[in-house]
Amino acid sequence: MARDADELFGDEIEAGLFLDESGFLKKGTSSVGVQRQWSGRAGKVETCQVGVFASLARGDEFALIDFRLYLPQSWAEDPDRCKKAKIPENQRGYQAKWMQALEMVKQARANGVRFGWVGADALYGNNQQFLNALEDSGEKFMADVHRTLKVWLERPEFEKTHDPKGKIGRPVKRPKLKAGFDRSVEQSVERVVRGHFEEGAREVGFRQKGKRVSNLSSQCPKGAEYFSPGQHPGNQPVKAAGPQEAT
Repeated sequence: MARDADELFGDEIEAGLFLDESGFLKKGTSSVGVQRQWSGRAGKVETCQVGVFASLARGDEFALIDFRLYLPQSWAEDPDRCKKAKIPENQRGYQAKWMQALEMVKQARANGVRFGWVGADALYGNNQQFLNALEDSGEKFMADVHRTLKVWLERPEFEKTHDPKGKIGRPVKRPKLKAGFDRSVEQSVERVVRGHFEEGAREVGFRQKGKRVSNLSSQCPKGAEYFSPGQHPGNQPVKAAGPQEAT
């Protein structure tokens, strides 16, 4: 299926691989992965199954090329329930949705699917591990983020962390900012967009429910890099968009 889609409209520049999830409403409790969880289709928490999907698209053409059924942690921790539902033993481990999405990106590359970038909504765009993994793999991406997400306008400077071996106390999981570092360069995405909207805004067209509509989009100022406060030292910037990518 992935190779067929690639032959039709795969392209190393213009095609994109889109990642998203969808819920399937259920009444009972026996279907694999079913539980009360967020359903985007219903717009609220419902009893449902959730799947993560990958779609190859170029222009007005698209096709689903891969999917994963999400197995909630409550299921993964209940071997009897998994056995009753006849889930293969090697498929019973818990895997977060962003891990399933990343796995499909890697599988698409392994299958020779041609695409120039990865697109995702804020469920994935707000996940630093997911974006870092994409960037470490050399993927370009365009991802939604919540407007409340805090970013650094300059690369933050951190105190050096020391191995706590032989010392009392918990190991340091998150680095601390150096004393005196200007925290005013930490701003919400909403504030950054407002400050640079005029210089970076452009009109883009897209389809919604079969109709051609348009919306305003904003680009990062050329050469800008935004750093997430939760990043550890040495990582590349967590970017919803880079110099050549729109957000």
